Amino acid sequence: ACVEAFRGEEGMAGAPLTQLTLDAEGRLYFTTAGDGYSVYDGAGWRKFVKANEGIKGNAVRGAVVGPEGALWAVTDGGVQRIVAPNRPPQVLPDSGVASIRALYAARNGELWVAGEGASVWDGESWTPLTAEDGLLDGVVQAIAEDSRGRIWLGTSVGVSIWNGAGFVNLTEEAGLPSGNIQALLPDGEAMWIGSAGGGLYRF
Repeated sequence: ACVEAFRGEEGMAGAPLTQLTLDAEGRLYFTTAGDGYSVYDGAGWRKFVKANEGIKGNAVRGAVVGPEGALWAVTDGGVQRIVAPNRPPQVLPDSGVASIRALYAARNGELWVAGEGASVWDGESWTPLTAEDGLLDGVVQAIAEDSRGRIWLGTSVGVSIWNGAGFVNLTEEAGLPSGNIQALLPDGEAMWIGSAGGGLYRF
């Protein structure tokens, strides 16, 4: 049963929700497609929408909390690291990835972004990953990390798995029931793979 419902509370952003994520203190981040983001600390909501108040760009396409507790977000203002809602964000240089759809903060501290291609931020610079590195030639729609630290990229034509040196690819030709991958979720030694129209698989 639903324990609590929040609708139009003071401090809640008003545009369509794009992402929910939690930080290490249990605060809930609720990002939107045009009204910035809100933070719920268990007692109330606080909204951050101005460009100089915690985030640059109010259309938040995705967000994730990294292992160190910072919030990573991608907006029309770029990829940014937010250490506190009341402090200006660190805006990263251009990642080289067009139409970013997914971002993931890996356990080793790297930030992965993906869309039309993929790129990884090591804290100082971006390293783009393309078809020349073995990435499947499709739009990347989901990112996850397995128990061995490999990064899985779900694309519109299959799954590319980064092992630190190159990609191993799973496609329909290799037995994947559907190539249009929308979601990835690690589960111990297994990976759940959600597709568009082809079902849900456990690999």
